Amino acid sequence: MPEAEFPGLAASLKQGQSLRRVAQDEGDDGRMWRRSWFPLLRLHGAEVLAVDCVDPGGRVWIVRWEADEIGPVAPDLATLLNRSTDRMRAYDVTTSDGGFALELPPDDPPSGWY
Repeated sequence: MPEAEFPGLAASLKQGQSLRRVAQDEGDDGRMWRRSWFPLLRLHGAEVLAVDCVDPGGRVWIVRWEADEIGPVAPDLATLLNRSTDRMRAYDVTTSDGGFALELPPDDPPSGWY
């Protein structure tokens, strides 16, 4: 997905542990980070896509800390990836070793890749 970064399994596990500690230290009741979440992808700004490891389907959530909001984006990882692939095809996104190439009509930008 454009603007998404997967830092690797070890870094994601470390980030998840760090986010749980911060949420616990700040007395967060699970409103902005849940213990069962695994940080899957970092998006632009302070946004993370997280997979709920306790949910039977592995629901995917988006966490937007700066906007103080969370919300489900897909019932499972396969659905998220399929939707993203469909959006990328619709907007003729191509990938290469250097990243993504994207040309959008100015009046029709995508609202998200998920």
